[in-house]
Formats: sequence, C-alpha cells, structure tokens
Amino acid sequence: TLQEELYTVGARNFIFIDVPPIDRSPLCEFAFHLTEEYFYDMIEVATGLFGARKAATVNKPGPHIAWNQSLATYVQNFVDSHPDITAMIWSSADLFTGILDHPAHYQFPRSKELYLEGGPIWYDHIHPTTRVHDLIAKEFAEFLEDVQNGIDAGATPSAAAGDGKL
Repeated sequence: TLQEELYTVGARNFIFIDVPPIDRSPLCEFAFHLTEEYFYDMIEVATGLFGARKAATVNKPGPHIAWNQSLATYVQNFVDSHPDITAMIWSSADLFTGILDHPAHYQFPRSKELYLEGGPIWYDHIHPTTRVHDLIAKEFAEFLEDVQNGIDAGATPSAAAGDGKL
C-alpha cells in the first residue's frame, strides 16, 4: 500500500480521512426516488465500493458506513503492525452529518434549496460548496491544533493515537 511505501521511506505520522455520507448528496437523494438497486449501482460506480448493496442492508443508511468501518479496521491493523507510528482518522462523515442535520448551527440559511444541487451546501450533484470546504478546512485545522497541543485526539471517535492504540 501507499502507506507501507511511505513508512519504508521514514514516514511515522499518518492522517486518514473517512468518507462523508454521500448517500445524502443530491445525486443520491435523486436516486432514492428511483429504484434501490439503481441507487446502489450508482454508489458503487461513484465510489468503487462494490458490495455497497450488501453493506447498506446491514448498516443503513448508506455504503459510506461500511467504507468507514473498513478504514478504521485498516488503520488499527496498520498501527498494530507498526507500533512506532501515530495514525489518526479525521471524520468528514461527522462534520457532514452535523451540517446536514443541523444547518443552522453552521449558519446556513433556511431555504428550500438547502439540500439541493446549487444550494448553499451542494455545489453540484455530489461536491460541496466553497462554504462547506471552508468549514472542512477550519474543523481539520482545529483537529491538527488539538493534536499539536497534546490534546488526546484518541478521546474522540474520529481520531486514533499511535503507540499501538487506535
């Protein structure tokens, strides 16, 4: 893997970012109005996460959950096999879920277009707006500051501290 290559050349600090709830994007919201099979076909093609249909039946509401669970397992295994590294997961899923569930908290205006393509959250069918990118940058920078200041990033469900611990 790329992480192994980086480790081989001396990298010891790794940050992984999970996948946001893409099933809540305008692309997928539209797909819900079609057939469930078509929806999961679209997700599998868009993400390369084949088997999303099976994961979603176990872990509703969407295939991003299965991917993020796999990522956490991968990172834990990577940490276990390299006890001299620090590996963290920053959760874009948590941020996007917060924005989508509580838009007023993030100062998004109430509007019919809030969750639509071209609205204040979604630039197009699957990409967030510049405003959301600004929030991502701010939250990620705060996460890195917490890590730098020695705040136990492992205390949050979206972070993993090294020394063999996730």
